[in-house]
Amino acid sequence: MKKTWLVVLFFLALFPLAAGTITYVYRGSLSSIDLENPKRGNVYTSENGNIFTVSKVHNGAAMLDRIYTKTAPRKGDVITRRGPLHTLEAVTTVKDAGVRYSISSFLYPFRPVAEGGYSFYFKVPYVMGGLAIDLPLSKLVRSGFTIFEDASVQAHVTAGVLFTKTNCFAVRWGISYKLAINKFILSAGFSRSYFVRKNYDARYSGLTLSAGVRL
Repeated sequence: MKKTWLVVLFFLALFPLAAGTITYVYRGSLSSIDLENPKRGNVYTSENGNIFTVSKVHNGAAMLDRIYTKTAPRKGDVITRRGPLHTLEAVTTVKDAGVRYSISSFLYPFRPVAEGGYSFYFKVPYVMGGLAIDLPLSKLVRSGFTIFEDASVQAHVTAGVLFTKTNCFAVRWGISYKLAINKFILSAGFSRSYFVRKNYDARYSGLTLSAGVRL
């Protein structure tokens, strides 16, 4: 057991955690000037459970967007780099339902998205892939209310196929309000879907609901 801990401590010494502090807080703006080699899309957590993403880096200063905040960020808060954020959601629209996966990356505020599910309209499964973009409301609205501080407007565009006898090309775009509650995510919005195959096409639009977790 002692040998195991020694090995762990040895690797921690070789690869120290990339940590720094929040050095500037003004309304919805946060930044840090002492992070080691920060890059767009890097994710950081604070000791009190807040989660931030680097939105851009200018002259060594990292501008931070809030992803989720348990408490109000303060100057001097220690933040530590972690791995990318993985999001898994159950999604339902007017005529289909599925599971959507996305991951944070250097493309921030864009995220790669993959989705698979079942179309009640065509009675066949489908797969799609594309991009989603998030705009944190804390950058637009200064408020102590969670519905603004830990929320964002999300837009997405995906394309894929339905597995019919003659494969059908599918495109979907949408916009929604997304709220983070700890690791859980709830969203509601509007989407429009297009399905095209030889000599036939269909389209529908309406309410989109989703619920999931962020890991």
